Amino acid sequence: MLRINDVYSNQDLEYRILSVLPEQIVWIEVDSTSALPELILVKDIINLIEEGVCYIVKDPYESLILQ
Repeated sequence: MLRINDVYSNQDLEYRILSVLPEQIVWIEVDSTSALPELILVKDIINLIEEGVCYIVKDPYESLILQ
């Protein structure tokens, strides 16, 4: 299940899910200061997950939640 705020590693870049739409996911690269939100089809991200190319990782900014 894809959830808002989950962080995924895809091709050595980390992306945070911003929004889950019916057929698309809006995500943004976590470590880029100039990143813009990108759309990816749900079926494409599921295929990447099944292939092991894209996988969920620990949130690098998890410590900021409690501040």
